[in-house]
Amino acid sequence: MKYYLVFATIVLLSTLAQSQVVITPEDIPVEPGTESWNYLETPEDTLGIRVEVGEEGSNQEWDFVPGGTDVVVMDSLINPEEAPHIDMVPNTNRVSSGGGMLAFGEGYSYEAVTDSGWYALGMGMQGMEDLPIGDFLEFPDGLLLVPLPAQMGDEWEMSTEFSYFVTSDTMQMMDTLQLDFNIGGDFSADAWGTIQYPGGEAPALRIHFTVGMWIEGYAISWFLNQRIVIPLGELYRMDVSQNYLWFAPGIGEIARVAAMPGDMEPNFQRASSVERRFVPGWGVGEITPAVPIEINLNPAYPNPFNGQTRLTYSLNTQADLAISVYDIQGRLVDQLFKGVQKRGEHSLYWQAGMMPSGTYFVKLGTPENTKVQRVLLLK
Repeated sequence: MKYYLVFATIVLLSTLAQSQVVITPEDIPVEPGTESWNYLETPEDTLGIRVEVGEEGSNQEWDFVPGGTDVVVMDSLINPEEAPHIDMVPNTNRVSSGGGMLAFGEGYSYEAVTDSGWYALGMGMQGMEDLPIGDFLEFPDGLLLVPLPAQMGDEWEMSTEFSYFVTSDTMQMMDTLQLDFNIGGDFSADAWGTIQYPGGEAPALRIHFTVGMWIEGYAISWFLNQRIVIPLGELYRMDVSQNYLWFAPGIGEIARVAAMPGDMEPNFQRASSVERRFVPGWGVGEITPAVPIEINLNPAYPNPFNGQTRLTYSLNTQADLAISVYDIQGRLVDQLFKGVQKRGEHSLYWQAGMMPSGTYFVKLGTPENTKVQRVLLLK
C-alpha cells in the first residue's frame, strides 16, 4: 500500500508538471512579415470596460470571445536591417511596429529574444514629440520583458535609470538639457490554463505586471566658469499601470487587459483597454481589417505660420500612413512620417526650415483614404 501511494504521488506530480504551460524562446515570434491582428476595445465612459481577469493558480479558464468592438489593430514585425535606428541597437533580432509589450509611446519597438530572456533595447518616440530627444530612445542596459523559459511562479523586476544630454544652438538660457529617465515595473507569471478567444482555444500563461516611467529635466549652463544646474521638475510621466497579458505557446500574445488609471487591485473588474486576438496564430501575409480606414485631419495651427506649424489628426483604426508636404508645383519637399500608426489622436510639427515663403500642401494618405490641407508659410 505504501509503495502504491508513492507511485500515485509521483504520477500525479508528473501529470501536473506536464500540464504546466511554459513559454520558450521559440514561442516569441521574430520572423519579419509576421502579423498579429487584434480587436481593441476602449471604454465609452469613465466607468471602464467590465472584465473578469480571473484568479491566480493552475488550470484556470478565461473567456475573451465576447466583446463590444469591431476596431482592429495590427502588430507587424519588420526586418531589423531595414529599421531606421538599427545601428544604435545592433543586437536587435525583433522589431515590432505596434509599440511592443511596454507600449510607452508609438513607433517601432526594438527587442532581442535570446535563450535566457526577451529584452527591450529601444523604442520609437512617436506620441512623445514634446521631449527634445529626437525620434528614438535607447535603453542602455536593456529591459527584461520576460525571462525564458517562463512558467507559473516566476517573478522578476524591470528597473533602470539613465540620463540623456541634449545640446542645441536653439536652446535659450542653457547650454545643455539633462533628462533623467526612471523606468520600473514588477512582473509575475501567476496563472496558467485555457483561454477562449475569437481565433479559437489555446493553453496560456498569464503574466501580471505593473510598470511606469518618469522623466525629470535639468537645465545646465556655465557662468564665470561655474556650472549652474537648475531643476526643471517632471517633464513627462506615465503613471504606474496594472496589466495582464496572456501568452500561448506557438502563437504568442493572445489577450491583454489594462486596469483603469489608479486601480491597483489585482482582481480589478473595470479596464481601460482590452485587446484580444481574432485570428489563430501569427501568420505571414495580409489580412483585410474589419473596418474601413478613416482619417480626420484638423486645421493646422498656426496657419499662416512662420517657422513651424502643428498638425493634428486621428485614425479610426491602425493603418499604414504617409504624411508628406508638397509645394505649389506639386513637388515633394518633405516627408514627415511614413510607417504604421495606431488608432487614435496624433500630432506632429512641420518645421519649414529654409523653405521659401508660399503655399504648401500637407497630404495624409493611407491605402484607402487621403486628406490634403493647404498651409501658408510667411517669413
